[in-house]
Amino acid sequence: MDDQARYTHVAAKAVTLADLFEERFAAGLDGPVLFRIHLASPDGPSTGGGKQVVQPIKLVPADGGPTIVIGVANTIKKTAELRSYALLTEQYAQRYKGAQLPILAGAYRQLLADFTAFFQAMSLSVSTVDASRALRPPTPPASSSGAGVIVALVVSVGALVIAAWLVLSHLHR
Repeated sequence: MDDQARYTHVAAKAVTLADLFEERFAAGLDGPVLFRIHLASPDGPSTGGGKQVVQPIKLVPADGGPTIVIGVANTIKKTAELRSYALLTEQYAQRYKGAQLPILAGAYRQLLADFTAFFQAMSLSVSTVDASRALRPPTPPASSSGAGVIVALVVSVGALVIAAWLVLSHLHR
């Protein structure tokens, strides 16, 4: 039995993508630190109905050190999301107490361009998450909160007044 036959259809697609990715980016990313580039495969023969299909894209230092997650791919949604150099720099500095990201900006931007071409050739849409978009606090849902709060307050006070009147009228019988 070949390896692909033991996987579900979704898991097999993820494994195939990972294998093609690993082959394409086998040279790694050179710079102050040499990184191997890795696209994770599913841990087992199934992705739990697609729930575990997100595949992290990682830079793994060839000589050891912390792995840097630079994006994710999703074969179900047919998307790839990549982190910009600015976002990666901010996240690395936060995680490692101000340490400088050991990746050259130009080399990383070229890598993102290469990733984009690869994923688009695999029919995945590609987006890049930038620092301003990733670190912005979530926008609260749009609503007429001022009017809604006032109406809720009036209804609550009205209900309390009615309840108090009922209790008092019952006690005075």
